[in-house]
Amino acid sequence: VALGTDDPTQPGWSERDWSDEVRAALAWTRRAADARADDAVTLVVDLPLVYAALDVGRIDPPKAAVFAQHLTGLPAAQIAHLCRLVLPRAPRWTTTEISRRLRRLIMEIDPAHYERLFRRAHARRGISACVTEDGTATITATGLAPDSADAAVERIDRLAHRVKRAGHGGGLDQIRVDLFVGFLDGSLHTLTDDQIT
Repeated sequence: VALGTDDPTQPGWSERDWSDEVRAALAWTRRAADARADDAVTLVVDLPLVYAALDVGRIDPPKAAVFAQHLTGLPAAQIAHLCRLVLPRAPRWTTTEISRRLRRLIMEIDPAHYERLFRRAHARRGISACVTEDGTATITATGLAPDSADAAVERIDRLAHRVKRAGHGGGLDQIRVDLFVGFLDGSLHTLTDDQIT
């Protein structure tokens, strides 16, 4: 998203104004336009060295997104220092290599950074559901603690294999989804694993 002549560093500048213009011009949803506007503001205001590299074609948007993912929230001096270290090599590196290098360097200069990111994301955890084009629905949970998510998936997987061995005719993925929904809607809530099987 190009910012044109608008200057987001100046008082009175409104991201919402041009977000709505982008939305109308490209026939995007409000969510998509707002997300792209947020990304653009992050690059232009908080990560000017990354934006400059993107603007002249030294890095592509996926690489710029990796910088934004790791650097957002750090002090400006740290961002500038990390950009000076990593941006010169970024054109030759993959997004994974950039991510690994940034993570290692950030942990060296601010060991608590990723813990703060986790706490903020975990505090904003949520769940949503949407209907897809084929009429089915997708449920998404975000901001989960990895150990809790692993435990939940492991339990469903273990129980799905057990149900399959007991003679269920569906595939494992189908059984996993049925168990997942059954736990969420309460229909399996009071049952033991033996009763579910």
